[in-house]
Amino acid sequence: MSKLDEIERWAVGSCRDLGLDPGDGGDDFFVIGGTSIGVLRLVAGAEQRYGAGVLSPDDVYKHRVLREIATVVHRNGGAAG
Repeated sequence: MSKLDEIERWAVGSCRDLGLDPGDGGDDFFVIGGTSIGVLRLVAGAEQRYGAGVLSPDDVYKHRVLREIATVVHRNGGAAG
């Protein structure tokens, strides 16, 4: 499994931890029930796992699909985490 795939699986799992029901990485965070508080929790989880600055709230609002969120984390340094 590639690092990007692992980050995508993390994003899907994190949404489940938030009480959401994502089918896969192609789901839109907000369509599956994500909220502004959920955004903050997702960002905090990304920083805890992959390092500071890998994901911002603005990133989640701009890149709403979980696969896109994973790509942002990967691009911003999550590949090393």
